[in-house]
Amino acid sequence: MLSPRERAWWWFWRSSWTILVVTWFCVTHTQQFCRRTRLCACPGPVLVPSPRPEPWCIAYNQKLFKEVARADAGKGFELLFYGDSITETWRGTDMGRPCSRCEGVPEVFGKYFGSKYKAEVLAVGGDQAAHLMWRLQNGQLYTHSQPRLSVVMIGTNDLGAASCLGGAAGIKKSAKGAAERTLAVLQFFRVNNPGAHIIALAVLPRGWTDAWHVYDWPSMYKGGIDVVNRALKDFAAQDDAVTYLDCGPALLPDGKIHPELMPDALHPNADGMELFAQCLSPVVDSLMEDSAHNAPHFWGRR
Repeated sequence: MLSPRERAWWWFWRSSWTILVVTWFCVTHTQQFCRRTRLCACPGPVLVPSPRPEPWCIAYNQKLFKEVARADAGKGFELLFYGDSITETWRGTDMGRPCSRCEGVPEVFGKYFGSKYKAEVLAVGGDQAAHLMWRLQNGQLYTHSQPRLSVVMIGTNDLGAASCLGGAAGIKKSAKGAAERTLAVLQFFRVNNPGAHIIALAVLPRGWTDAWHVYDWPSMYKGGIDVVNRALKDFAAQDDAVTYLDCGPALLPDGKIHPELMPDALHPNADGMELFAQCLSPVVDSLMEDSAHNAPHFWGRR
């Protein structure tokens, strides 16, 4: 039998080890979740066109500026893709760097788009609508060799930033502003690329920030996503040069988010992007075909 003093020490050491193990588990899994979703250090929604301050983003944007300037001085691209990390995945990168979840995605892009059209991806991981607007205003919009078709998907990071400040309540409060900033991007395209058609892609479903329920759908984002997507749909209904397309259902084959398609419940992997491309490509093909008779001589399929 242990003496009272020995029992006290035994309980002390057991409790200490339990606390250490629980702390290690929570910290490790929180760090992993933060790395996957980038939602843990969040300044909130960006309300006005602004550059990103991160050194990697400054360097990556400079790379994109040079790509656009060089191509705009020549024949440009007939098909452009603008957006955030989901769209950047088409390049095989996230935040300008290769990523494991991006493996196989450029091949999907080539299969459905790159092999048929002269296409370019101008997307930056983590961008909100105001960041994209800043990029367009400062050198990532084609003005000389304008495209025939621009595919735009932006807004999910506006909602993600809002969730950091107030969870579901923050998303609900900020959804209207996110929709307005997203529409402002589309309006900027219409004014400055008047001959180009636009596909306004719906914000895709995304899971919870709660790691224990990350794949549950509907999530706390659904209400905000619905507000943005409804605004996009209404905008497109009033402009024949804008087509609204919701590919979200293609990624929810049974109405649920699957880790096999969206490992972090936000970014589709190669299998998910295959389904996404199968939804998007018929619309791209149809619009490109419709615009062919108006295309300048340097456009045309590869």
